[in-house]
Amino acid sequence: MRYILKKRKNQSRERGIAIVATAAWLTVAIPLIGLGIDGSILWGAKTSITSACAAAAMAAARNLAKGDQLEQQLANATSRGSAFFQANFQAKSYGIAAVHPTIQVVQPSQSLLQVSATASADIPLYFMRYLGPNSIVAAAMGKATRRDVNLILVLERSETLAGPACEEIKKAARSFLGQLMGGRDRVGLVTFGSSATLDYPPNKTFLQDPDLQNSIGRFRCEGSSSMPDAYHLAKQQLLMLGEPGALNLIVLISTGKPDTFRTSDAAGVAKVIVAGEAQPDYLSDTDGNGLPLLGEKEVGTLTAGHAIHPDHPRSVRNAAHNLTVHAANEARRNGISTYAIGVDGTAPADPILLRQVSTGLLVNSPSSDNLKKVFARIESEILHQIQ
Repeated sequence: MRYILKKRKNQSRERGIAIVATAAWLTVAIPLIGLGIDGSILWGAKTSITSACAAAAMAAARNLAKGDQLEQQLANATSRGSAFFQANFQAKSYGIAAVHPTIQVVQPSQSLLQVSATASADIPLYFMRYLGPNSIVAAAMGKATRRDVNLILVLERSETLAGPACEEIKKAARSFLGQLMGGRDRVGLVTFGSSATLDYPPNKTFLQDPDLQNSIGRFRCEGSSSMPDAYHLAKQQLLMLGEPGALNLIVLISTGKPDTFRTSDAAGVAKVIVAGEAQPDYLSDTDGNGLPLLGEKEVGTLTAGHAIHPDHPRSVRNAAHNLTVHAANEARRNGISTYAIGVDGTAPADPILLRQVSTGLLVNSPSSDNLKKVFARIESEILHQIQ
């Protein structure tokens, strides 16, 4: 009997100890559990705000090109950035009121714009408020940059493109204009048929200036293809601007089949050499721009002095091919990128030369889908997210 009473007393004491231990454990565990839950909510909100700020900054930088005037461009960028923030941050998910980002655009250097999107929110606490504050501020910032663009449109207008292809080139050229930022970017126009001409010098007012649209609209597709001269002319225009911090681009729309170049004969007299036409007995081994006619494509030469012997149209075309490659290599060495767009004329475009000169994406026609690909690729060079 005494043993039973003692056992019951021990059991009662153990239950008392267990209650005290449980209470002590709950005193520690509940705040830890609360901290874990509130911490997870805070981390999720912080991550969401950060992602939304990054999306807002990139969207604002992308939309700086929308509008004719700087004030309109900034307004469009701010509006679009705010819309992207709201689409990427669902405030109600965290029990807070709507959050409105602050979007700013600054110019840290001559050819660069920097966009920042900042936002903060009071994130309510559910468990930890019993031990301290009712909420914690979560703040984040996203940054993106946009480089200015100097772009020369180089459009072929040879007779092989007469007809619908000529109008297709004009339409593609106009599409490019709407993707760039007036007042900061520069656009110029070089066209080439039997000769290459600078139809519109690089200018920041291209969106308001009717001369560019008129130049695109009035050219006719006729004559041969002096692609080497056109490429060299475009390259020289970009180098004259002297803006290494900008994105310097050549957008070439062509068949990729040059057949004309300028050089001189044995007496030093300037000549325009066209495949299929009567030529002098032999020519200088450089063209009018000082580039070598010899290259990867075979060109007939005379043994004495290694001067070019244009005894066959194929040699002239090969020389024009080599000259275009040399001009493209010079452009590449000077930081100029090329985006080539092939266009079919009376015969399909030749992608071999176009692929050689293109440092960016090569597409095989100026269709709307292909132009979107080129725009996206160029945009990836213009815009950068700052981590």
